[in-house]
Amino acid sequence: MTSDRMDNMVIYKSPEFANTTVTAMYSNGIGGDEQKWSHNDHYYGIGLDFNKNETVFSVMVEMYDNKDLNADKTYLVTLGGQQGFGDWTFWAGYQYAKGSQMMPAWKAAPTGLSASGVTQHAVTAAIGYMVFGGEWKLQGNYAHGKVNEDNQKYNIYSVGTVYEYPLSMRTQLYAYAGYGKANKYLKNDGDFNSWTACLGISHNF
Repeated sequence: MTSDRMDNMVIYKSPEFANTTVTAMYSNGIGGDEQKWSHNDHYYGIGLDFNKNETVFSVMVEMYDNKDLNADKTYLVTLGGQQGFGDWTFWAGYQYAKGSQMMPAWKAAPTGLSASGVTQHAVTAAIGYMVFGGEWKLQGNYAHGKVNEDNQKYNIYSVGTVYEYPLSMRTQLYAYAGYGKANKYLKNDGDFNSWTACLGISHNF
């Protein structure tokens, strides 16, 4: 997990050694901080990827520090794995998060909480198949956590399917449809309780 807004991001990716690559990231100026070189908002991340043949393992440790809001630091640990079997690919991941900047939806939570002291566990799983020159994926996500400010528990799940078709090495066409639902604690938040469908083109610069 990384922030939905990262300004002044610096990324270093090491040369591969023994099928392993290290990635380090740093940013100042996140979460809507308008100062170009902020002394308040900071993001740090370091990850390790092991990639051999059709097997991939990864671990990422991240930390957010938003001093101007006097908010809790946010810590995240993400573990993931991927295994390929010819035209089939399987993914699975787990994430532990604790802090105040875990999900953008908390900014408009029904209770108006700042999400201070939120603890969350999340798992994800997906299966992909190469078909018609592109890749079809079926994916599911589940998260549960607790807001320490008012001792409230919540859970969220979503399921969806996506088809990605490469138009060039950097451009792809994608179509997505899915449904998300949360427990009554987040019942008024449209980001979690809705059907979603979209068709678009993505490009990597």
